[in-house]
Amino acid sequence: MKQPDLGFKIIELRQTKGLTQEELVKQCNISVRTLQRIESGEVEPRGYTLRLISKVLDFDFFSLSQNDSDHNSKASKSDDIINLDKARAILIKRYALLSNSSVDKLKTKLETIPIEDIIEKHNKVLTLSIVLVIMVSISVIVLFVSLYLAEHITIILVLNVLVLVVFLKGLHDNYEIKNILKALKEIG
Repeated sequence: MKQPDLGFKIIELRQTKGLTQEELVKQCNISVRTLQRIESGEVEPRGYTLRLISKVLDFDFFSLSQNDSDHNSKASKSDDIINLDKARAILIKRYALLSNSSVDKLKTKLETIPIEDIIEKHNKVLTLSIVLVIMVSISVIVLFVSLYLAEHITIILVLNVLVLVVFLKGLHDNYEIKNILKALKEIG
């Protein structure tokens, strides 16, 4: 049990037994100031001091500490599950945004199709995106070189550059989706 709960519990037990602070410190052989600081939650008592108080008040603070840590462990596991659910919701929302799909549609997809299959299919889309970016890049380079030699830049080159930018954005989004899928696979 940690402060300030420990201090409150000592006060409660002391008063239940009808003891004043002075009476308790005499029986425990500790100073009044030490007990006051423990009860107010200012300090965490040493193990030896806590054993003395436990003996006089006939209460095992050490087993209570174990129960508290068990409770905290269960609460921590519950918090972990809640955090994983929140992370999953955020990832699905981002996935929906990147793939121009609805969150509900993606949730259904993730519940009905094994994530490995989705990842495999997405890897094919990613490969296709890479091929398209390479092809458009080569096209832009060829156009630029031929138009540079002709000493003028045309609208065709500008359009090809815009197409390249769009494909690069798509490639970036597909890599992000790949990372989202990997994260979803890890958190289950």
